[in-house]
Amino acid sequence: MIFKNRKEEYIFLFKKGLKDLDIAQILGVSESFVAKARNKYFKSDDYVCKKNSIFSNQAGESIAKEPFNEDNFNNLILLATKKACELENAKNETEKLFYEMARSFIDSHNKYKNLSLAAIKKDALILDLKISKLQSEISGNKKRDLKEQENLERELSCKIKEREEIEKKLITICMREDFDALVKLKSVLSSKNLKLE
Repeated sequence: MIFKNRKEEYIFLFKKGLKDLDIAQILGVSESFVAKARNKYFKSDDYVCKKNSIFSNQAGESIAKEPFNEDNFNNLILLATKKACELENAKNETEKLFYEMARSFIDSHNKYKNLSLAAIKKDALILDLKISKLQSEISGNKKRDLKEQENLERELSCKIKEREEIEKKLITICMREDFDALVKLKSVLSSKNLKLE
């Protein structure tokens, strides 16, 4: 049996005399939704009775006395299975969308981090060039006097220390930025019962 809308599903299940809890489990809704539907269809003069009341018309009485039909039961099982599959697919699709958003967030974070660190990386590159130039000056000209050689080596030593400080700063900033981003991402995913893998 194929239902055109949710109302027909409710009416079909009400006719079978199922309890609200059973109907809620079959349709994948809360028991309060089933109770509201029962009241709604009763008030709108549909032939579905309220819980624990007697049908008022002849059609209702004949339906209530209808014997158990295996085809109807199989249709119910089919309907419940179909609804369970639909819910599972919707859940999987939602999880997929959240993980795509997480990936997009990480990509955006990396772009932002690279932009914010661009100036520091540029300073590090300039220092690398100066260090390389000093190293080639020191090793290239052995004829200069001792004092000039010591000045070049001292300057090289200072530039190397400065470069190490910039590397530490870069690493610290990267770690802090990545940690903050992961904490935000984890809180968003855990609020939706998803895991960061």
